[in-house]
Amino acid sequence: MEFIASDCYNTVLEITASGSAIISELLRLSNFIPDVFLFQKQDNKDKKQSKATELYLAANGRTVDAEEVKLRYAEQ
Repeated sequence: MEFIASDCYNTVLEITASGSAIISELLRLSNFIPDVFLFQKQDNKDKKQSKATELYLAANGRTVDAEEVKLRYAEQ
């Protein structure tokens, strides 16, 4: 019971509360990352075409071509 009444207990409690608040804020912000930062470049080598086209895989699993990426995310 001495520990609960001490300044050390209050300091530890404040530190853990601050850490918990930081972690919850990071988790909340992680839902708002724009897709432009989550694209993975894929090379699509089509047998019918002589040249390779660039495709991007978005975070939601959708495949997007390079022209659409430039049009949608030019401002970013």
